[in-house]
Amino acid sequence: MAGVVYENSNGSLAFQKTLREDVLRCLYGSQSESASKLIDFGISLAHAVIQSEGFGSETREISGIHLGPLRETAALTDYQLLRTAILMHSSLSMINDQDADEEEDSSKNASEEGNRQFGTKVRDLISQKHPELTAYFNQSIKINGLMMRFGYLSKKAAVHFNVITPQRLSAGVGTARSKLWELSLAAGTQGSKVALINAFSSESDPTLTDSQLQRLQTSKYALQQEASAKNIKLFATESVQSASEQLLEMVA
Repeated sequence: MAGVVYENSNGSLAFQKTLREDVLRCLYGSQSESASKLIDFGISLAHAVIQSEGFGSETREISGIHLGPLRETAALTDYQLLRTAILMHSSLSMINDQDADEEEDSSKNASEEGNRQFGTKVRDLISQKHPELTAYFNQSIKINGLMMRFGYLSKKAAVHFNVITPQRLSAGVGTARSKLWELSLAAGTQGSKVALINAFSSESDPTLTDSQLQRLQTSKYALQQEASAKNIKLFATESVQSASEQLLEMVA
């Protein structure tokens, strides 16, 4: 993926190149600067065409840039939207944004570690009474030519685990949206049982500020709406015990 043309929170169209410069240097060497400028030009033209004709434009190629499929999502910030697009489409991209620096990377890493720990705790708890289900955790499947790893994968169900906290809200929501997209693809191969089991901070937590609570509630509602639109079950939980019970009920 070379870039993204998107509608921002103001309702206007914007565009952003996402292909990493180091990738271009590896591919084109001394000519990478020219390649980068050509890509910039192509993305700007794509932006102009979409601005004129809308996202339903029948134009599929512009100055060597092939327009990909239209995706619908929602995000609190432009950065979050771009991050979701990158997670959905490419591993050779990055967001060239001065505001998205070490703090964002740290939040992303902490969010990923929290997801792993949550999934591991659910697996360990279920394994105590249902050891026959242990083998289905952390399994991969090839879908549309892409290898995707799920927190739980069997012939009955495909499940992702995710954690969202007020401290890492943006990273958690972005990851949730990318997992919903993967689950929507898995639905065609794993039957109708696909779900995102998402651990949210308790809304009764006395340490939450009014602003944090409002953003948490808004994010939860938005994700529930997106999951429902994709016919994906979203289980909102506040404990490993509850998450384990939800998974067992689903695969029973």
